[in-house]
Amino acid sequence: MEKKDIQCHEVLLAFQQKYYRLFKQPIIKSFLQDNENWILTKQAICHPTKRNMEKVDDAFQAFYKNVRILTYLSSLIYYNAINFDKYMKKHYNREMLTLDQPLQTEEEDSRYTHKDMLYQPMPDMDDMIVHETIADYVEDFKLYQAIQVLTVKQQKVLTLKYVHRLQNKEIAQLFSESPQNVSKIHRRALQKLKIYLEKG
Repeated sequence: MEKKDIQCHEVLLAFQQKYYRLFKQPIIKSFLQDNENWILTKQAICHPTKRNMEKVDDAFQAFYKNVRILTYLSSLIYYNAINFDKYMKKHYNREMLTLDQPLQTEEEDSRYTHKDMLYQPMPDMDDMIVHETIADYVEDFKLYQAIQVLTVKQQKVLTLKYVHRLQNKEIAQLFSESPQNVSKIHRRALQKLKIYLEKG
């Protein structure tokens, strides 16, 4: 290592020790995981010029704005899916079929229905993935239109994540991919939605 690199390394260590609580914050950790952001931060700490500080500040503001929008979109999809689920349950309870009626009277055990006596094969997840989409669960028209610009795979990932509430690891097993790749597909899908909705 050159003398300048050693000095910079020592300055960085001292800075991290002094502000260790700051570096433990999830938003800062996430910001510094991006190599470009880390280089800008390193430059600002080792060479604290006004220009270097402004570069870090601009990068962080853009990153934070992006995080807020992605969080908003993520919540929007999630709550739309929940509301649709509530609507379907309400409709189901209102339009209860004969098979859904309890086997016993109110005084007796009414946990089982006529439908429970029928053979019910386990749902085929592959079939579910092919025929179902997150758009089926969205009531907001603008969000529905935005979802149409996503790839089929991006829609499937959002469906499994927000409708079926699967973790990245579980989705990765269904697609025979790594959880990291599923995370990238999820992030890019939300970014696409953000861009579409901002233009709209």
